[in-house]
Amino acid sequence: MQTPEHFNGTSGFRPSLTRQPPDFYRGVALLDKRRGAGGDGPETWVSQTPPLDGQEYVVKWTRSDTCVNHQDEIRNEIRVHTFFAHPHVPKLVDVVENEQGDAGLVFPFAGVPVTKAIHRTRMGATAAQRAAAAAHNCRLARAAAKTMVSVLRRLHALGWSYNDLKIEQLVVKYDANAEPFVSLVDFAGATPLGSNRFINATMRDIPPEAHRFFAEGGEKIAGLFGAAFDAWGVALVTYEIATGGGRPWRPTPEDLADYEGAPCPYSNAFAEAMRWCPYYAAIVIEDFDRYADHAAFGGLQADVCEVIESGFVEDPRARGTLDDMAEALGMGPEDGGGDGDGGAFGRGASAAAAAAARAEAREAKGRAARAEALAEGRADEAAELLEDAGAENQRLCAELDRADIEERQLREELAAARAEAEAARRGAEATRAVAERRLDGQLAVARRQAELRREAEAARAAAERQMEGRLAAARAEAEAARREAEEARREAEEARLQMAAVRAEAAAARAGANEARSNADAATAGRREVEADLAQSEAARAALQAQVQDLDALMTAAVKALDEQAEEERRIGHAFAVEAAAQRAAAAAARSARLVALGAPSVGSAAAPAAAACGGGADCGDSEGEARAPVGGDEGAAAGRAVEKAVPSAVSDEGLPSELPGDAFVVVLLPAGKAGAEASADASVGAGAGPAGSVRGKAPRAKSVLQRRWVRFCGAAREAFALEKAPARGRREAQPRAPASAVVAKGPRTPGIGALFRKIGGPCFGGS
Repeated sequence: MQTPEHFNGTSGFRPSLTRQPPDFYRGVALLDKRRGAGGDGPETWVSQTPPLDGQEYVVKWTRSDTCVNHQDEIRNEIRVHTFFAHPHVPKLVDVVENEQGDAGLVFPFAGVPVTKAIHRTRMGATAAQRAAAAAHNCRLARAAAKTMVSVLRRLHALGWSYNDLKIEQLVVKYDANAEPFVSLVDFAGATPLGSNRFINATMRDIPPEAHRFFAEGGEKIAGLFGAAFDAWGVALVTYEIATGGGRPWRPTPEDLADYEGAPCPYSNAFAEAMRWCPYYAAIVIEDFDRYADHAAFGGLQADVCEVIESGFVEDPRARGTLDDMAEALGMGPEDGGGDGDGGAFGRGASAAAAAAARAEAREAKGRAARAEALAEGRADEAAELLEDAGAENQRLCAELDRADIEERQLREELAAARAEAEAARRGAEATRAVAERRLDGQLAVARRQAELRREAEAARAAAERQMEGRLAAARAEAEAARREAEEARREAEEARLQMAAVRAEAAAARAGANEARSNADAATAGRREVEADLAQSEAARAALQAQVQDLDALMTAAVKALDEQAEEERRIGHAFAVEAAAQRAAAAAARSARLVALGAPSVGSAAAPAAAACGGGADCGDSEGEARAPVGGDEGAAAGRAVEKAVPSAVSDEGLPSELPGDAFVVVLLPAGKAGAEASADASVGAGAGPAGSVRGKAPRAKSVLQRRWVRFCGAAREAFALEKAPARGRREAQPRAPASAVVAKGPRTPGIGALFRKIGGPCFGGS
């Protein structure tokens, strides 16, 4: 490590720290890193060294690639530390350079940046947490305000202004009682009062008059530096610390939304090159009282609030001074003087004389440094003036050169123009001659064209006359064609009407055809049904023929059995026939008498019942009193037979007495085919009949097996006869019957069941 050559002997600075190895200056911790002048200054960082003899040091490094461009700032800070000393300003003890050429200023460790010591409340903090943070920030702001007022009063007394006061220039550390001890660092921007020299300033933190100066188009604000400029910085830094880092004129999202799409409020290219923001300036100028809207501002303690309000005044002439702020903080006039060993921060009055001597020496150094700075300022101004004069001279020379060049160019252009004019004159003469010759030719052509035009007019008139004749003929032909077209239209209309009629007839024919097709389909369906019914009828007839054959056989056997039984019964019952007839006659007579007694008409003689009982047959009541039952040869049926039947004992419904003496039998002559069930029961009439209906002590004869079969046969025959007599189903009822002649013409038919029953005879089967 070594002292940079370009900083050696600056204002008589001599290092007070023994040179240490390079590792000592590299440090063990990085405390801060930033870029000065609002982002446009040199890049710096602060590293903390290991302890040395119980004392810690920090090194403020500046990058080598920016150090050359900002040597004035580093040299100015070294110069200030040669004559200015204050308990709250760390003393510069050495200037070193590392292997990369970075310049480093060595100071005793004075604490961490104040920005890291501020307590910021987060969303969701409790009321107690907010109150504790506010109290801590207010105490820290009071200590920072006292430090700034004390240091700046001393600096102003020496004829210098700070010019770049901001919150990043303060560091703090706490003593054993947790009381903050704030120090002010970075004097690179300090300049002598009234020097009009600008070294450094942060555009964000300049006062309203500086913003207004730039808004009006000004360029250098060094003429505004002074006590009022620094007083504004004290109020602004105190406000930021007390409110927990609040920046009152920082643009909000609503401000940015208002500015979006709107023209820039101010325009100053020189100021904008130094990071001046016209939108921020517009807020400071147009909405200056915004700082009072912060939530924490209303809860500040009175002394801190008074310091802020005394400094936040737009007019620098009405702004509070550092003495006003010191009075608000309760500081005495002695707090602004003295050096590192005396005053309010020194060790006491015992070293007052030595301190006064040192102060005078420092004041002398300060005056020398101020003179040196003023001389540098004047030299810089002279250099700037010389540079401006040289630039102006160069500009004038360049303008003269441009004028000469322009004159030569104009002369050349004039000669060229003259040559061009001469050439143009010659060309014009040649062109005029050519034009005259061309005009003569055009006149000849025009005359010829006039003659041709006259000829064309005559031809056009002849053509018009010819066209008029053709047009008249064409009109006549068009009229004839129109008449023919009209006639053709009428014929087409008649043809259309005829076609419509034909289409109507065709539609009717199609409808009739559809109806005939429907009828044919219906007839076909009916024919199919009739054919099905005929097939079914043929099958039924065949079945009935088979049954008739079976019935013929059965009837033949039945008739034979009946003949045999009748013969047996005739032989047995001949003896009782006469007696039964007499009894019937007596019963009939008694009944007639009874009816006469009751007032009923007579029923005839006593013989009438007997005759009626015999059925009126020729063979009834022969000499032997028997009832004959002749048999009809091949017919296989008996003409009649006598059946004895017991007369019921009670005939009160006919008016007969309920009891008649004796037994009575009725002989009924049944025709052929008559079922024996209706005539075979005994009829018992009169009193004397046994309790079981016996006849002469004999039980009534029960039906034989043959009689029961005969009854079943008769029932089946009736059902078959009724089936044949049933009418046809469906459409067959509507079919006309064929005439008898047509039926006969077909040939002999097989006898049906009806003919068979009629052949059998009897009222049950359609006989007489």
